[in-house]
Amino acid sequence: MSVINSAARDEWRVNWPLVLATCLTAGVATTHFYALGIFMKPVSAATGLSRAQIGSVQIIYSLATILIGPMVGILADKTGPRKLVLGGVIFYSLSIACYYFVSSNLLILYGIALFGALSGVFCNAPLLTMAITRRFSASLGLALAVTLAGTGLYAGLVMPVVATKAIAAVGFRSAYLIIGAIGLTASLPLLFLFFDRGASRPENSRASRTPGDPAARQGAPVKELLRGRYFWRIALSGFLVTMAATSMLAHFVPLMTDRGVDPATAAAVAGAIGISTILGRIGAGMLLDIAHPPLIGAICFIGPFLASIAILAGGASLGSAIGSALLIGLAVGAEVDIVSFLTRRYLGLGHYAALYSTLYGFTAMGAGIGVPLAGFIFDRSGNYNLALYLFMASSAVASILIYSLAPRGERQSGAVSGADESL
Repeated sequence: MSVINSAARDEWRVNWPLVLATCLTAGVATTHFYALGIFMKPVSAATGLSRAQIGSVQIIYSLATILIGPMVGILADKTGPRKLVLGGVIFYSLSIACYYFVSSNLLILYGIALFGALSGVFCNAPLLTMAITRRFSASLGLALAVTLAGTGLYAGLVMPVVATKAIAAVGFRSAYLIIGAIGLTASLPLLFLFFDRGASRPENSRASRTPGDPAARQGAPVKELLRGRYFWRIALSGFLVTMAATSMLAHFVPLMTDRGVDPATAAAVAGAIGISTILGRIGAGMLLDIAHPPLIGAICFIGPFLASIAILAGGASLGSAIGSALLIGLAVGAEVDIVSFLTRRYLGLGHYAALYSTLYGFTAMGAGIGVPLAGFIFDRSGNYNLALYLFMASSAVASILIYSLAPRGERQSGAVSGADESL
């Protein structure tokens, strides 16, 4: 353990500026999502666009992630992520400023969103974490966790305060200019100085020391990896747990109020999800470095299953509301870290950006399907019970799939054994 700790300290001593740059940029690159709710009401009042029309821009961002992201990942694997991310942040920040021009013409709104979506895939999590996986090994889980915590720390906490005050002071149009400029000036200098400059693959990786581990098979063709059980089990588990966790997150307040919790309490309890998301992300990252990764994934992915039981059994109980919020936040916070870590662990670095971009698309698809599906179930049945049973099943399957990643010998002993095998 002391050797691992020493190696981890050395990695952080050299590479902490890289983590700072990627953490901040991860938050900047999700500005469009966290700004949506803050700007929705003033934009609707000024332009006459409905909230449904404004909210529909998220479909454009999701489709770009699913359809364009893997192609950008292939390019990053060939050229490296540095130039792509630098250019992506510049154009993405410009796209945020372009919302200044939104009007009653829906095509203008969609055009701006398309610009932002296309530029955003050049600076999203797969490309940012690619640089982390090249620099970290002994402390890879924690480094990924800190990087991806930027979405909550910047976009979830800092940016809403700035945007709200800017809207009140200068109106929503100028507020868009301000947050676009802040994102660019905060992230670009750090990226230019520290992001992926002469990055090399870590030589002390636990995976790379084991010849049978697929992560050591850096020369494996991407088509072979895409057909293997490792890729598809990570993809399906990520899709299923994201479908459950993000849907429960989006519908949490109405879920609670429908069961008798007063709206003010439900909204306050929902804040616990944000806290547990950050804690879950950091905690899971630390555990991934010292414990058996598929087991950590299985524990985190079972969160929506347990949260659904708590909601169904607890009624208006404050304890069940808080407990379910913490469990949902744990799954939401840990999911991206775990998928990223396991991509590196089981699929290697050779095609990391292409593979993780594809997996990232699966998680986006899970959120895109799950949230409206839960709403559809409620509209048809008058309650969320069927949706909760569905999320229990999807969470349980996701947990089993992620645990079954490792060959049987590895699950028993914690040691890597055996090569990749087909589904």
